[in-house]
Amino acid sequence: MMRTVLLKTTRWLPLLLLAAVLFACFPITVYAAERYQILKIGDKDEYVCALQKRLKELGFYTGSTTGYYGTKTQQAVMDYQTAHSLIVDGKAGPDTLSLILGDDFVISFHERVFTSSDKNADSPQPGDKGTTVSYIQSRLKELEYYDYPSITGYYGPVTEKAVRNFQSTNGLKADGISGPETMAMLDSDNVKYFCIYPGDRGDDVIKLQQRLSELGYFFGTATGYFGSITADALKEFQAQNRLVVDAKAGQNTRALLYSNDALSWDGTDRVLGETPSSQSVSETDKMIAFANEQLGKPYVYDTEGPNSFDCSGFVYYILKYMGVSTMRCSADGFSKIESWTKISDRNSLVPGDILFFQSDNNDRINHTGIYLGDNTFIHASSSIACVTVSNLSDYYDQNFTFARRIY
Repeated sequence: MMRTVLLKTTRWLPLLLLAAVLFACFPITVYAAERYQILKIGDKDEYVCALQKRLKELGFYTGSTTGYYGTKTQQAVMDYQTAHSLIVDGKAGPDTLSLILGDDFVISFHERVFTSSDKNADSPQPGDKGTTVSYIQSRLKELEYYDYPSITGYYGPVTEKAVRNFQSTNGLKADGISGPETMAMLDSDNVKYFCIYPGDRGDDVIKLQQRLSELGYFFGTATGYFGSITADALKEFQAQNRLVVDAKAGQNTRALLYSNDALSWDGTDRVLGETPSSQSVSETDKMIAFANEQLGKPYVYDTEGPNSFDCSGFVYYILKYMGVSTMRCSADGFSKIESWTKISDRNSLVPGDILFFQSDNNDRINHTGIYLGDNTFIHASSSIACVTVSNLSDYYDQNFTFARRIY
């Protein structure tokens, strides 16, 4: 019995050795053919870009030439495969690619060269760079979130801000990191274009206020804060120009607002029943607008303006401007003013509330700032060394104790 088994094994041994040699010699080529001659969902590089460009020329693809193989590219490939009696699998394999690209079909078997961001291709984040980041920037530019003149491939502050705005508008966690959900939404047919909302702040809001002022709808100072006065002015513009009146500067509103077709205010109020010049500015709006004017001023310990602040000095400077009668206190001192309503529930915060934080080491209040809404607050930060706007997340979320309400 044992002799029979040995004879059978000896008979097949040459074939087994040959198979082993073939496997040792060719696995890299076989893998390369599988990985680099078949383009599919999730791929991001110049090969996909060439494929999209050719499909667009042939009339099968109508999206942007981004270099990212998403669902739109997949559908275009499937439509092409159907029209040319190919196997319809949505993958651009050798047969599909050779037919689409013709004489231009040349794909190297050498490993593609990826830059650093491709190591984090599933969740690109600040500091990364590469083809994935280029795709994100291209897509965000198409959706009007990314306004930098060029596609840099570097995930810097401009890209992070654009990602945060995109996430916020599309109902995602606004962390500035392009995780799987964000990447999927970027390629979704249900994606929302850039929109400026009440409560927002920054250069986009200043531009909005200046344009509304040019057209006669906005009578205030361009502070960069989208408060009730800006919202009322925008609603009046929307009403007169027969747009949806929602106080949101969405794609259609902005397209008309910045065009030569935008109608100037005709003096008739359609929304509030009063002229814009007679509208009253709320104390909270005045407070937040003035606080925003201090952005970027340096943090200097034990100063209270006008050119530098520490955290409590900043709050004191804003309260003094608002005519609030109070002495100069530390953050802990302000937290003990019982005539101001105490707010313990994070979900009950409203713009203008004074926030108080403790340190990791003890329960004593050691930091303060002013709530702006949308889970953000403005404060003089020692770590960033200036007046800045921060999110109530991570460190600040863990160390928030309570707030005081003045108005």
